Amino acid sequence: MLRLLRPLLLLSVLTGVAQAAPFSYDPVSFAGFANQTFKKKGEPIFVRNLGTCLREGKDRTGFRCLSGELLEDVPQKQGRNFCKLDAIWYVPFSRTVQHRTASCQFKGDQQRMIEGGKLLLRKGLEQLENNGQ
Repeated sequence: MLRLLRPLLLLSVLTGVAQAAPFSYDPVSFAGFANQTFKKKGEPIFVRNLGTCLREGKDRTGFRCLSGELLEDVPQKQGRNFCKLDAIWYVPFSRTVQHRTASCQFKGDQQRMIEGGKLLLRKGLEQLENNGQ
C-alpha cells in the first residue's frame, strides 16, 4: 500500500499542495514573522499589537489579522509614521506578507523624544512619591 501512495506523496510535496506556514497561527508569532519578512526586504516597517486574527483560504494556510499597529520609519523627514492597521495578511502561494493601513500620523524624532521623556519623568515621579512615604 505504501508503494502505491509514495508517488502521490512525492507529487504533493513537490507541488507544495499542503505547505505549512513559517509561523505559528497566533498574533505574536505572525508579528515576528512579518517583521522579519519586512526586514529582509529592506522595508522600514515594524508591526505590533496584532489582534483579531484568523486562518483563511481553502486549505486554511493563509492568515489575516484585522487590527494592530504599524510603524514606518521616514528618514527623509527624520521621524516615523504611526499607523493603525486595517489588515495584514500572509499569502501562502507567494509566501509574502501584505498590509493595508487605515490611518497614519507622522511624529518627528524630536517630538517622540519629548513625549517619551515626559512619560519616563512622570513614571519616575510617581514611583518616588509612592515609595517616599
